[in-house]
Amino acid sequence: MHGSEGLCHGSSKGIRITVPTLDQWVNALATERTVTIESSPGLLAEIQSKQNRRDAILQQKGEVLVPRKMNLAPGPNLPPLQVIGVAPIHLLHRLGVVTTPPVPNLADICSTWAYFRYLWAFELPDGRPDDRLRLSQSAKTIDFHQKGLMSDQIGVGMAALLMGVLFDAPDAVDVDVAMDDPIWPIELGSSRPDYIFQRVDQSVQFVVECKGTRCSRNDVIEQLRRGTEQVPAYFH
Repeated sequence: MHGSEGLCHGSSKGIRITVPTLDQWVNALATERTVTIESSPGLLAEIQSKQNRRDAILQQKGEVLVPRKMNLAPGPNLPPLQVIGVAPIHLLHRLGVVTTPPVPNLADICSTWAYFRYLWAFELPDGRPDDRLRLSQSAKTIDFHQKGLMSDQIGVGMAALLMGVLFDAPDAVDVDVAMDDPIWPIELGSSRPDYIFQRVDQSVQFVVECKGTRCSRNDVIEQLRRGTEQVPAYFH
């Protein structure tokens, strides 16, 4: 492979494809792209509709309804729709920090793993002011298991970024870690969420379930519906 071009050999002849250079990938990480945040009554109605259909199926089978987060409401002080700028490098940094155990003397090194793991995962910017944050073609064509892992991890990174930007709650604790530590006065059901985020002064805590998907809106709504079964929690 030379420069930005690589040669992919087919059955009878070579097919030339364009591949970004390392410098292009690196520079792209620092370039902001747009992300649309939705916290609207319409979205909640779609989730409720999914819940109602799920409840009807369970009732027909004579099964017990699954406990879930009730009285869904839009995020506090959030507009129904807003567009924010996100540089992928910030998302990956938050993913690395949140998912790295606090190993003495190694935290700074370990937290950079996401940068190297997903350097190639975002489409290069096209120069437009409204350019959306998108997965690269390379990310779209990886194998099924790697794609699922990437989706989950980018979901964690995005959630961690947004909790800091929108709710001033950058500090995260893995729920399994919190449950083993008596300092956290929390009770959870058998189905657990992913993280507890809190403000630096520990005045407010947020129970957060992270979801990642690149499928249809219907699939996204189903993910959110499932998330409502994972976030019920009680703080003493």
